[in-house]
Amino acid sequence: MIDYIFYGSLMDPQLLERIVGQEPVRRIEGTIAGHIVEIHDPTEPHGVLTYPMLTRGRTRETVPAVLCSFNGDTKAVEQALDDYEGDGYVRTTWEFRDARGHIHTGFVFIGYQTEGV
Repeated sequence: MIDYIFYGSLMDPQLLERIVGQEPVRRIEGTIAGHIVEIHDPTEPHGVLTYPMLTRGRTRETVPAVLCSFNGDTKAVEQALDDYEGDGYVRTTWEFRDARGHIHTGFVFIGYQTEGV
């Protein structure tokens, strides 16, 4: 089993299933601590697209997120998510706090320029 944390568009269950080709075997709502910046992408074919990017900045906010667990071909899940996120993000481990306050660890995609900051 592999755990991923989503804080943006992939919090949508239908989009997530369409991207990875399966429903998660577990989905937990909660939060992550980090800094979200809004990225504006003028190269989108339908005009300017704005989307969130998690960073390791000094500012730590509480950000709504979901933790999703996947079974089966986890390499296919990993590849599908890498393809969806593109070159602007890097996969790293992050802490996730569920509604009961329990801490879980999973993979999350953050802005590549923030890795190791």
